[in-house]
Amino acid sequence: MSSAKVSIVIPVYNSEKYIEKCLDSVVAQTFRNIEIILVDDGSKDSSGRICDAYASRDDRILVIHQQNQGVAAARLCGFRASHAESILFIDSDDYVDAAMTERLLSAMERYDVDMVSCQYMEERKGRVTKMPIRPRLGMYDRKQIENLLKTDFLYNIKTHMAGMNVYLVMKLIKRQYVEETLEQGLGLWYGEDMACVLSLLYRISSFYVIPDYLYIYRRYGGQVTHKIVPELIDGYCLTIDKICKIDEKGYLKKQLPYRCFNTLALLNRNMIWNGMPCSAFKKQVEQNYSCIVGRFALDGDPGDYLFKDRIKLFLISNRHYTLYFILLKLLGYKK
Repeated sequence: MSSAKVSIVIPVYNSEKYIEKCLDSVVAQTFRNIEIILVDDGSKDSSGRICDAYASRDDRILVIHQQNQGVAAARLCGFRASHAESILFIDSDDYVDAAMTERLLSAMERYDVDMVSCQYMEERKGRVTKMPIRPRLGMYDRKQIENLLKTDFLYNIKTHMAGMNVYLVMKLIKRQYVEETLEQGLGLWYGEDMACVLSLLYRISSFYVIPDYLYIYRRYGGQVTHKIVPELIDGYCLTIDKICKIDEKGYLKKQLPYRCFNTLALLNRNMIWNGMPCSAFKKQVEQNYSCIVGRFALDGDPGDYLFKDRIKLFLISNRHYTLYFILLKLLGYKK
């Protein structure tokens, strides 16, 4: 059995352009007592071979090859093959600071918490930008976790962002909470991390947020959330339905409309970006707002929205889809 103190689980799927930089950053961790579990989730490119090559040079690396089952199942597979009492997830197209594991583990041991979260930067077209610190730095006990869930976990009406980043990556988590957390993401593929992190916050007793920017999240055009595919809305509906089931205490009731509105607004912009004609746009928008996500999106208090979003909400609520299309065109969104 491995004696590693931290298990790093990396699901891999068609990441040949990025996986080497990811793995270089992981094997270079200043904290050496780690095991690295790579789950090749049926990649069709050379990702699997690259993983095997790294494993042949570093005995801390275990590679698992499986048929494509999705990121949630790949993470769960990697977790079940792990041994350490603390688990860290990294995505194969991202990369991390060499001190990430050391600083997360140090905070976990110092403050005796169930999870530690760091800050992240986004890399887009070679430019790296620090993202806002969310939530506030420092210690969260059970009462403070519940307050976070009640107030702005999914949406903060002042910042118009989620009050916490809802990614599973950039978080070191105690083993006892991981399996059930990952199981909440099974069968989901768009926004599944929200369901997982929500489930995690429902069960842990404490966590700590450190100020260090240690994770670099890549943004690029090939990601699923930047594409228009017919299944996107259906996928997000499944996630929102799961979130409603997890949120048995109703913490998120007032936040869900704003989260859903922002998500649909992004998809609507994508349709414009991709040159969708007005007739097709109107038909798709009609469909988008007839499902559970759309119904939530129209249920928010207009007074909590930015002015331009109030206009969008009015146009959509009154089915003025042509005017909505013209508005998005005038706003001049670009990729």
